[in-house]
Amino acid sequence: MAGWTGLYRSDDGGVTWLSVANGLPQHAATALLAVRGLPEALYAIVQGQPWASVDAGRHWARRGNGISASVDALSEDLQRPLRFWAAGADRLFTSDDGGATWDVVGASFPEPNTAVRGIAASDESIVLTTDRGIYRSVDRAVSWRPIVDNVPAHLDAGPLVRDPVDPNTLYAGFSLIPYPELWRRAVDRESAFARVGASSLVGSAVLLILVGLGAGATLRRLGHYYRRSVPSGRTAREVSTEGNTLR
Repeated sequence: MAGWTGLYRSDDGGVTWLSVANGLPQHAATALLAVRGLPEALYAIVQGQPWASVDAGRHWARRGNGISASVDALSEDLQRPLRFWAAGADRLFTSDDGGATWDVVGASFPEPNTAVRGIAASDESIVLTTDRGIYRSVDRAVSWRPIVDNVPAHLDAGPLVRDPVDPNTLYAGFSLIPYPELWRRAVDRESAFARVGASSLVGSAVLLILVGLGAGATLRRLGHYYRRSVPSGRTAREVSTEGNTLR
């Protein structure tokens, strides 16, 4: 488990947890990747740099030769073992030797200062979730196109995972509140109403009162109108049905 205070492992289904951050910088672990087919192999991003462990987190070694930027996200290739993808500083990087060395791939992202949350790569097709929405490339990152059909455009897109049965099916999460702010609130144990001050509550109450007064005034005006439109001594139904026509 990657978290704000490091990396942890549980050997009893989550009943107890043990820190496996030995040898890692004392910073938050912002990403964690478990390699398919290699249950003891783990990759993590700590302080913007990729690290690798071949013994389930007991020991770690830095893996970032060729990456001069701070890394946001890390992923393995769907079709090629030992090929990994990383994103940082508006660029995409790839490694074909298990993360030992990295090379820049393709062009920069369409918008500067884009924070990447997730990567799903398969040969030529690459999908990114970012703080600007979802981007897709079908030419190995030479060009990027934002995905806006049937998804919230330009919202902060976070988790990106593949379906365990159908790898071509992707799941992405979105948030109206930026994910770093959500993480900060979780770390500070801040409730959803913590930032709702007294002034905000008073303003909301005043708005509700004004809406209620406006609705009451409208109903009174409608009542006066309908009373004037009905002749004295006759009901509204009698007037509306005059001439045997009911509308």
